[in-house]
Amino acid sequence: MGDAALGTRNEDGGAIERERMATLGVLAAGLAHELNNPAIAIGRSVDQLRESIAQVDPILRQVASHAWTEDELRFLARVGATTEAETEITAKLDVIDRADREDSLISWLEAHEVPSSPELAAALVDRGVTPAELAKLATGCSTEVVADAMAWLSRLTMIRQLLDDVSRSASRIGELVRAVKSHAYTDTARRSVDVHESLESSLTLMSYKLREARAKVVRDYDRALPRIETYGTELHQLWTNLLDNAADALANSNRGERIIRVRTRADGTGLSVEISDTGPGVPAELAAKIFQPHFTTKAAGKGTGLGLDIVTRVVAHHHGTVTCESDATGARFVIRLPLVQPSAAPDGAS
Repeated sequence: MGDAALGTRNEDGGAIERERMATLGVLAAGLAHELNNPAIAIGRSVDQLRESIAQVDPILRQVASHAWTEDELRFLARVGATTEAETEITAKLDVIDRADREDSLISWLEAHEVPSSPELAAALVDRGVTPAELAKLATGCSTEVVADAMAWLSRLTMIRQLLDDVSRSASRIGELVRAVKSHAYTDTARRSVDVHESLESSLTLMSYKLREARAKVVRDYDRALPRIETYGTELHQLWTNLLDNAADALANSNRGERIIRVRTRADGTGLSVEISDTGPGVPAELAAKIFQPHFTTKAAGKGTGLGLDIVTRVVAHHHGTVTCESDATGARFVIRLPLVQPSAAPDGAS
């Protein structure tokens, strides 16, 4: 009988390991897609940067051919400064206001015989520049000087935008690499982590699947929460399985807006993490079964029924609790964990 029990535990362990590997396979496929997009964007931006830089030399030669007055030199310096930083005001513009500003700038630029005016107008709107401001800056300047200065500004703006695109894409790759490193942490020893960094790491790795499910993630974090003790990457397994279930629930939902809400709060001497979705919820007759090993509500071939079993094991290893609440608005999983693990607790999940 002891051998039979041991065999059952070994079978369960093997099934759980297969479930973890299956989850890893899904994450790897999404990760490849997530890395490919910024990598392509960087390559495209670099090609455009080469073209833009090649166009700068003849423009500078034309600019240098003028006998600049002091007013014209000030104008050149000021228009160059308009490309240095974006303003927060224009981020709040609606589509109509933005289009009106672009049209006004295009008219002003065309009147001054500036090439590439539609692209330049869009960039200037991003930085809060208006026709009135340009007219004020150009006071006392000849038409030729204004045209050449704005042509130079057009190329400078494009180069800075492309550099911003490269920077954003590189940052995205950095985020993904950090998330992978965090999930690939092999040491099972106890360590202290920021629960929000752990959640964000899982959200980053799950971003591809969440977008496929057309899910909007709403964060409701209590940033005052202290760090929490955990074992290796067990918390990542916890969040990844719950987010995976939420994404699947929304993918099969015919309701309106698809929302996944992640909420953190203080809970006595510990903390609670709630992950909810606006999917169809869990039927009352199945609520008592969803944490059982091998039980799944997913279609054949879509799940092994071990995701929530892993969640239960991880939570139990951390001396916490997990509950599922479901109603007409969707399902909500609530995980309560102590901040500090008992000193006698062994390292590594059961």
